[in-house]
Amino acid sequence: QADLIRNASAIIWDELLMANKAAWECVNDLCCQIMNVYNKPFGGIPIIGLGNFRQVAPVI
Repeated sequence: QADLIRNASAIIWDELLMANKAAWECVNDLCCQIMNVYNKPFGGIPIIGLGNFRQVAPVI
């Protein structure tokens, strides 16, 4: 499964705005480990974020 991320030209993250800080950090750490690149956000993989800015924030 790491090969899918390693060979991806970008990652499309739908409902990005609904993700909390822990989810962002987890995905960032995972991408950095898979790509073995720690000095760039998300290991240098472009992230295409989708979401609706007018949507109500999640209720926790």
